[in-house]
Amino acid sequence: MSRGNGGGGRRARRMVMFGALVGWGIHSAALADEARIKLDIPAQPLSSALDALRAQSNIQVLYSADLVGGRAAPAVQGEFSPREALVRLLKGTGLEVHSGDRSGFAVVRADTADGDKPIPEVVVTSERERGYAASLDGLALAARRQGKADTARLLDDMLGVTVAGAGGVSALPTVQGLGDQRVLTLVDGMQLSAACANHMNPPLSYIAPSQVSKVEVMTGISPVSFGGDSIGGTILVQSAKPVFARPDEGTAVHGQFSTFYRSNNAAVGTAANASIASESVSLGYSGAWSQASNYSAGGGGAVPLSRYNTQNHKVSLAGRNESNLIVVEGGAQWMPYQGFANQPMDMTQNRSWFGNIRHEGEYGWGRLDNKAYYHAVSHKMNNLAERGGNMPMNTEGKDFGYGLKAEVPLSDTHTVRLGNEFHGQTLDDIWPFAGSGIQDLTEISNGQRNRIGNYVEMESRWTSQWSTVIGLRSDIVLMDTDTVQGYFAISNYAHARLFNSIDRAREDYNFDGSALVRFQPDGQQDYQFGVARKTRSPDLYERYNWQMTNMVGWYGDGNNYQGNPWLRPETAYTVGATAKWHDEAGKDWEFAAAPYYTYVHNYIDVNGTGTSTLGTALGQQPGGRQIWKLQFVNTNADIFGIDFGGRKLLAEIPGLGALTGIGKLGFQRGHNLSTGASLYRMMPLNAKLGLEHRLEGWTNGIEVELVDDKTHVDPIRHDPPTPGYAVFNLKSGYVFGNFKIDGGITNLFDHRYYQPLGGVNAMRLGENSNQGPRVPLLAEGRSFNMGLTVSF
Repeated sequence: MSRGNGGGGRRARRMVMFGALVGWGIHSAALADEARIKLDIPAQPLSSALDALRAQSNIQVLYSADLVGGRAAPAVQGEFSPREALVRLLKGTGLEVHSGDRSGFAVVRADTADGDKPIPEVVVTSERERGYAASLDGLALAARRQGKADTARLLDDMLGVTVAGAGGVSALPTVQGLGDQRVLTLVDGMQLSAACANHMNPPLSYIAPSQVSKVEVMTGISPVSFGGDSIGGTILVQSAKPVFARPDEGTAVHGQFSTFYRSNNAAVGTAANASIASESVSLGYSGAWSQASNYSAGGGGAVPLSRYNTQNHKVSLAGRNESNLIVVEGGAQWMPYQGFANQPMDMTQNRSWFGNIRHEGEYGWGRLDNKAYYHAVSHKMNNLAERGGNMPMNTEGKDFGYGLKAEVPLSDTHTVRLGNEFHGQTLDDIWPFAGSGIQDLTEISNGQRNRIGNYVEMESRWTSQWSTVIGLRSDIVLMDTDTVQGYFAISNYAHARLFNSIDRAREDYNFDGSALVRFQPDGQQDYQFGVARKTRSPDLYERYNWQMTNMVGWYGDGNNYQGNPWLRPETAYTVGATAKWHDEAGKDWEFAAAPYYTYVHNYIDVNGTGTSTLGTALGQQPGGRQIWKLQFVNTNADIFGIDFGGRKLLAEIPGLGALTGIGKLGFQRGHNLSTGASLYRMMPLNAKLGLEHRLEGWTNGIEVELVDDKTHVDPIRHDPPTPGYAVFNLKSGYVFGNFKIDGGITNLFDHRYYQPLGGVNAMRLGENSNQGPRVPLLAEGRSFNMGLTVSF
């Protein structure tokens, strides 16, 4: 099971190497040393070379992506034992090979190796073995990262995850039908809030795909140590861990540069990272920049307001000794513009900066993880040229917090975790009047949302087959805001006066619990079952958006939204299971199924209160357009579904390579139990099937995305249905030495289709069309893509 958030440093260095060897037998290390195998591994990045060794020798080789990243391996050709081949691949890298008592090998730093001493059995579970978490790193992450500017899009193919379209770098992930603020998203341990009435700057928009080294997604049944104040699971995104020099290396220098191009929207991007380190101190930098024009839909025709320009920079300083690691990071983002085709306005500036400090310590009694962070953003919205008009909106937001976690092994069977967390948020949302002589409107004035949480969790490994994680947590959420005002002394006066007259302070006392049971009867089966009670308090806009306006709504549906100070927290009760089957070696085939059911008490949905017509003053369609007035209300809801995923080695022919079939399928439904209607943004039945070919440094693939008609829509939001579609994609990559070249074609046949979760085209509201009064947003057409990565 898990060791909790913030423990990645030690686990990546030790647990992944040591604990995962226990019970992962393929062959004994002694027999592996004796056997000699014909190998043909070209010079390439070390991670790719280790994967090639695993594929050609059928020997388990465990390593951390952070550990081998940025290192190159020489060619190994001829007959060798696996150990001999590993020694050759690791020569000059500062890494060494350890053999397990019962299976395979682990790659470790030279300064942690101890000759040929066998690795002791440690009854722990590595990060890669988290039964409740889907993990993405190494080669799989690198393949998805190429050509992407939006980090949320890295999650596209993960089981249980769908991504709702927004701006070019601000898509919103959904986990098992629950998305946006219902999912706790942590970026290097920081909880970041969308400081925007339209959620144009969600958490994952603050880290570039090139800066991500690992992604973990936990569904609704995640341990309480992974955060509270969410009901839809947890997304953990980590940047690269600091790299230190080995004792005899002196000064170690590593780096990487990459660039990409997409033809459809003329998207270009560059990224770079570099580090210089001694044995105990490491200094690093990572940065990324990308920009794109408006994309073209399948069959032709540009989609206005889909262009963007963004850049991210981060520096880090880390120090370590035998039992402690301290990492200090600082960074900034500059985003001069990002169009939002499904919103009534666009982002015209986003400036932010952050500071983050983390400490990991190992002591005689156990482990201590600490963190503290601060993040500030200055955000502006208005209309880009395509939309016309002038409607400025300025937001100033801050996130800050800390986390303390102690992990204490009580015995060989039980480990307890105790934690205390704090997250604070402040928000000022001001709409300057575009003319003169009129006062500014204050949507939220000195909004405050502070949460303090405590938890206790017990992880127990009862036998080699059975384990459990059981935990309880409590969170207190305190919210308040100052008085507000409209543009005019009379206009909006009644609404503002009513809002200012009420007691706006709110206190929520939330309680969560989760219990997970895992059963691994043998090396080919893995079963998990869990139940959870999770709670989320409303955000500042849901409670304190006092006026009825379509300038507040992160749903992309074009409606008017108004907050509700009397909203109650959402409480979700989830039952879920995951079953995984695979061959003994983990090489030939694997299959997974994950059904789930969630009942949400006090689910925050909307009630319709009428309609209105907006004219041309703000750049809408001539003659006005009809939109619906909606207010946030509590109701009850349920969501259920099942996800399948798998792969199968179809053929492996010497000289021709290996051909593998891969696939996933997702089904979900969600209902408002008061009205019986479908919840908003429920993904229709969907599947992805593909063939992947590997030969030495080559990787090639073809895939088809299949999506059914979206007919289960939210009638209150007047969500338009979308027809089903099939889209084909091609990809290819080649690694030689320290170079990697990628190419591909997305939407191969330039198919014209609509995004099921993309909302409506805000520029076409009210148009007469065969899609009705609301036209869903078109997806991107055919694009020729290419990229280059150089490591040193």
